[in-house]
Amino acid sequence: MEYKINKIPNEKIITINGNITFQDHKDFSSLDNVLDDKDVKKVTFDLANVSYIDSAAFGMFVRFHKIGLSKSIRDMTIRGAHGNVLDIMLLTKFDTLFNLENT
Repeated sequence: MEYKINKIPNEKIITINGNITFQDHKDFSSLDNVLDDKDVKKVTFDLANVSYIDSAAFGMFVRFHKIGLSKSIRDMTIRGAHGNVLDIMLLTKFDTLFNLENT
């Protein structure tokens, strides 16, 4: 997993490339610092270049969501999920935690 963080007014966009697996737990946890920016009202994950997410990675997204809510960030979006990643997100009702865009 590789990622890049872009900031636009009031939003951070996290673009992830590659698979997201348990081995990426440490890197994924470092994304929590995005939630410390007081100006951020929205966080968007761009998963257009992700073709596989294991169950541990889904747990990492749930953890991120929980931390975001504790910091009053209510607008969290996953954009560009496709294929098996999207199928599992819909099956597990991820759309109740994150807004799903371009799906």
